[in-house]
Amino acid sequence: MKILDEFNLKVVFPVAWRDMDAFGHVNSSQYFTYFETSRIKYFEELDLLNYISLDNILAVVARAECSYFIPLTYPNTITVGVKVTDIYEDYILMEHFVYSETHGLSTIGEVETVFYDSKNKKKIKVPQEVIDKILKFEKNTINHNNK
Repeated sequence: MKILDEFNLKVVFPVAWRDMDAFGHVNSSQYFTYFETSRIKYFEELDLLNYISLDNILAVVARAECSYFIPLTYPNTITVGVKVTDIYEDYILMEHFVYSETHGLSTIGEVETVFYDSKNKKKIKVPQEVIDKILKFEKNTINHNNK
C-alpha cells in the first residue's frame, strides 16, 4: 500500500455483496459513496463538521470525477486515501485513491467542494478556519491558491 503513504487519512471498507451490479463488479455509483464517506471522515478528523454547521455553512460537492482502472468484486477489502490537494479562493480540491487488498490501485477520484452560506443562500469563499485546519493537517504540502 505504498501508494497510499502520502495520504494522512485512510478509510477501510469491506466490499459488500450489495455494492455489486448485474455484471458482477462494484457498481460505478458505489465509488462515489466511498468518496463521500471518506470525505466526511476527513471533515470529522479536522473537526470541520461542527464548525461548519454552527455557522450555517455547508460543504457542497460541485464536481466529482472518477477514473476506473481495475474492477472490484466481492469479497474484498479496500482502503480509500483522501486528501486535499489544492485550496482555491472559492473551493477545495480533494483526491481519493481506492486501493484493493487483492488488486492494488483500483480507482482515483477527484472532488471539488464549495462552501455555501445556507442562511444567506450564496456561495462563499473558503473560510479561513477551514484553510488553516487543512494546511495544518496536510502539513502544508498542498497548493494554496487562495489569493
